[in-house]
This record gives sequence, C-alpha cells and structure tokens, in this order.
Amino acid sequence: MKPPEVFDREQEWSDLERFLADPSPGLHLGIVSGRRRVGKSYLLRRLARTGIYHQAIEEDRAPALRRVAELVAIRRGLPSGTVAFDDWLPTFDALLGPYPGSDRPSVVVIDELPYLVARSPELLSVLQRAVDERVDGPPQALVLCGSALAVMTSLLSGSQPLRGRARLDLRMEPFDFRVARKFWGVPDAATAFAVHAIIGGAAGYFDLVGRRVPRRSSELAEFLADTVLNPSHALYREDEFLLREDPRLQDRALYQSILSAVAAGERTPARIAARLGRDRTSLSALLSQLVEAGFLHREVDVANSRGVQYLVADPMLRFDRLIVAPNRADLDERRPGEVWQRCAPTWQSQILGPHAEEVARTWLHRYADEETTGGRPARIGRRVLSDRSGRTTLELDAVGLDERGAALFVAEVKGGTAARTTDDITRLERARTILGAEGAKLLLIALGGFDRSLRALARRRGDVELVDVERLYGGG
Repeated sequence: MKPPEVFDREQEWSDLERFLADPSPGLHLGIVSGRRRVGKSYLLRRLARTGIYHQAIEEDRAPALRRVAELVAIRRGLPSGTVAFDDWLPTFDALLGPYPGSDRPSVVVIDELPYLVARSPELLSVLQRAVDERVDGPPQALVLCGSALAVMTSLLSGSQPLRGRARLDLRMEPFDFRVARKFWGVPDAATAFAVHAIIGGAAGYFDLVGRRVPRRSSELAEFLADTVLNPSHALYREDEFLLREDPRLQDRALYQSILSAVAAGERTPARIAARLGRDRTSLSALLSQLVEAGFLHREVDVANSRGVQYLVADPMLRFDRLIVAPNRADLDERRPGEVWQRCAPTWQSQILGPHAEEVARTWLHRYADEETTGGRPARIGRRVLSDRSGRTTLELDAVGLDERGAALFVAEVKGGTAARTTDDITRLERARTILGAEGAKLLLIALGGFDRSLRALARRRGDVELVDVERLYGGG
C-alpha cells in the first residue's frame, strides 16, 4: 500500500509496486529519473523500507566504495571498517546479498547514480554483469535513480551496457498545476496559478516554502520577499543547483545565456542565435543538450515539422532568468519591493503569459472534455498560419487535430489581466477560415476573464468556449 504521507503519485507507486511484485526469476532492473526535487528519493526510500537504499554523493571513487562497504557491514551486523572493497564488482555482489541470517534484500535502490558513474564509468558494465549473471536466480529488484536526466535517459540507449535489460523506465514529473494547487493548499485559483508560475510543481520545495505559500494574491509580494527574492533563502540560487545536475553542462554561463534568451521570448533557433551573437548551427548541439537535460522543451508546429520553438521547461528557471538574475545587485542590497514593482511588466508579459500557454495545453490534454474540444484530439500543438489577405502571420497557441489531421478546435491563450473582447473571437474565426475548418470550435483561454459582450456572444453560439482561471482549475 502507498504510505499515507506520499501525496498523489498513485500511478508512479502502482508502477513501482507491479515492478517489485514481478515473480519471474532474475535480477530485475528498474530506472527512475526526474528533475531535482520532484520527490524521487522520498518515494524510493519508502519503497525500500524492506530492502536497501543507498544515496550516492559527489565524491571520488575510493570514498564512494567505502560508503557502500559501510552499508554492507551494517547489514551484516559487523563493526564499522571491517568490510572493504577496491572494485565495484565484489561491491555489488556483496550489496545484493544474501546476508547472514536472511535472504537477499527484495529491492536495492542506488540513488543519484550519475555521481558514481562520473568517477567510475566501468560501473555500468558491472551492473550489466550483475543482471546477466542472476538471470535464473530468485526474484530481486535493483532500482537505479538520478536527477541528471541526460545521463539517466542514456543508460538504455545505443550501445550502453544496460540497453535492453531494464523492466521499468519511470520518469517522474513535477505535479501539474491542478495537483500542485491541492499540494500547496491554495484556495484561490489565481493565486495558485501565480505560485505555480514561480516554483512549479516540485514537491521538494515544500520544506523550503511550504508554510509561506500565499493563500491570496495580496500575500504574493511578501512570499517572494521571504523566498526567491531573498539572498539568504535556499531558492535564491536554485538555478545554479539545477544546472549542476547535468555533468555535460560545463560552460554554465553559455547555457544560462541560452535560457535567458528563450525566457525573454526568443523561441526559434535563429532568434536565439541572434540574441547571443552566434551562428545558428553552433547552437544546435547546445539546444539539444538542454532539451535532454530537461531544461528546455522542444515544440514542433503541429502541421510543420520545420517549425521548431523552444520553451523554458522549469518555471523556477524562467523566474530566475527574468526577475532574479538581472536584478541580483538590488536584491543583494535587500530591495525586493523595488525589484518586484519594477518587474511588474515582465511578470505579466514574459512569465504569466507563457506559463498560461503551457498550463492551457496541459488542461486541453488532461482535463478538457470532448464537448469542449469538439471531439477527441489525436494531436495538440502550436500552429503558425500565413494570412495572405493581411500579409501577416497568425500564431495559434493550440490547435487540436483528429486522427485524420482535421482541426477540432483552434485556441488562443491570454495571460494578461485585461478582460477579453469579441475582437479575440474575430481573430480566431479568421484563423479557422484559413485552416478551412469551419466546424472547428473556437477556444479562448484568458486569465483576465471576459467582458459582458463576449460572454453574451458565447451564450448564443455553440462553437465558442470561454475558459477563465476558475475553469482551468475546476472544469472541463
């Protein structure tokens, strides 16, 4: 049974439980990955209460071996320092057991595996041998976990020793916006959205900000002054800790510059390169690394594979790049109020706006019903249209396509505080005409709500759907 202290994570716990309950013979290998602070270690420590849990740290090979040897000694009931290893092969033979007076542990968890692999690259071959040699042995689970996504996702790829040997490959994601609201216990939907736009859905932030999370909008400035805008708070330099998780991101100044450009609205490779004063081709590998590391999302136009855009994947990184980093001097001088007031336009247009687009697409994927979307979409994504009559382009935040590629809906997302008008529906109608999808629904998703005339229009027409922040959090 999932322990009561584990919030949500029903699907993840169920997947892990089925993995551990597999009665077939052999050492079963499982991979668990996810960004820092999503709750991987918290979950696995509870999963391994009847087994062995070891969390690696950044250290050289010899001390890493000594730490595992101490764990084996404790398990054997021996005094400290009486067990020693100089190689990983006998280390894992001993760690996997059996132990005197007991069977093999049902599960062995190695957390933060990338720290070990960084100093002991041969470890992956050792793990391959451990799995292969126990193929006919009693059922046992070995779970490898880590926050360096690029390292963890590569474990099972290409010619890697562990390729084809894992029975579980679980990627833990932060809580989505609805689950995060329940986790933080924020009663007001608009405030919950603002909190999610700052710290996202990483459960690990609870110990740092849990009691300070605002319950209403009037408390937001004080919350920021106490936490992410406070030089003494652990989250003040969270971006540096996040980037350190991937050992490949050595030139952090360059990667930070790329993240800053994307956060500022330069979403295409050409515009990112221009912002940095670099050649576009030279950024291709760097952008790919940031995607693999989980710091950028790569989005492709739903109808044009060459229409690529990048988005900052972590709200905390976006907030840091746009608010904290450019104003660090003033924040170090303890002037959070001045900074927050000065950054109000940035907050509205470059943080709440893009975050609203991401939340809206999540809502469309997970929560919107078929009556709202005009059917069951097979694909949902951005779309850029050429309006030849106006000699301009129309950027749609979301288009839903059925299995045949026909548009079920066209959607626009507005993150500002102003109430939207019928002019927005006129733009959506024009986009629908260009698509040649006259039966498609028109969805307008707006944090600031809608004026009286627009609401009246929606009541008269069955093809118009208005979605405000309350509906995002409570309706379909």
